[in-house]
Amino acid sequence: IKETYKSTSNNVLGTRKQPHKEWISSQTMDFIAKRKRIKSLINHTKSERQKDKLMLEYSKLNKMTKKSARADKRIFMENLAETAENATKAHDLQTIHKITQQICGSRNNYHSIPIRDSQGRLLTTEQKQDMQWTKHFSDLLNRPDPLNPSDIQPASQDIDIIT
Repeated sequence: IKETYKSTSNNVLGTRKQPHKEWISSQTMDFIAKRKRIKSLINHTKSERQKDKLMLEYSKLNKMTKKSARADKRIFMENLAETAENATKAHDLQTIHKITQQICGSRNNYHSIPIRDSQGRLLTTEQKQDMQWTKHFSDLLNRPDPLNPSDIQPASQDIDIIT
């Protein structure tokens, strides 16, 4: 039954391919495909001599793949830097901001993560989460005055500050 479900879903839906990074060149993708094929051969080979030979080939191809990927990324980053410089000269803040976000990485959106209420139950709806945040900050910011106010003495002499 399990195999039937798998084969049917694979035929109907197909497999989802993950998009590769935009900076990876076609040459690097070819290296990755070759490396993957050799890894598969290593896993299916029973002869130790053939495995050792394939392992050497795999390690060489792995080094070439990583070297090519590093070069691709370096070229991509240099192009981004050049684009950012041109945008700076043209006073195009929107492009500069987009490039900065792309280089630094986008921040995670923590707004969609469920939070817990004071009893420890998960709040999954946005309305309940907003109410919990309102309650949290009202409790945090609307505290009573301290019982023992700090006794701060006035300064004995004024200091000249040049601003």
